[in-house]
Amino acid sequence: MKDKVTGRVQDKGEMSPGEGFVPVAYETKEGKKDVWLPKNGLILPRKDDKKGILWFKEDTLVPVETVPFDQREIVENRFSELNIPQEQISGFFRLDDYKDIEIFVGRDFDPGHHSYGRFGVSAKRLPEHSGSGKMGSRSADESEVVMKVPEEK
Repeated sequence: MKDKVTGRVQDKGEMSPGEGFVPVAYETKEGKKDVWLPKNGLILPRKDDKKGILWFKEDTLVPVETVPFDQREIVENRFSELNIPQEQISGFFRLDDYKDIEIFVGRDFDPGHHSYGRFGVSAKRLPEHSGSGKMGSRSADESEVVMKVPEEK
């Protein structure tokens, strides 16, 4: 099973963690939970005294924090503070609305991202667009996969 998100309505009394966050239902093989997707931007890791360096909310590919792509210096400074190589700066991409749609969430590796980061986490892939050469699930998919390689002519 792949990580996927679907739209949801904000629960009565539920507060957004900040401006521009989008409420979604996030489903993995571990189960389903309600989360808020941050704005598109560079992923800003955070040091936690008990868990080490946090990149994502537990059991998801939802970053704990993002900063706008044009504020790369903030991310570079944090990476230096945490002794993380600058090459690992990564971007997060999402839609603004998930109403009536199911979207896969996965990682991309694309050195051509440049200012967006070497890696990307995308929460905007339609199921029919998954499986491209750049897309990877959060964890290994343990289901049986059968592939036939065509013979060369």
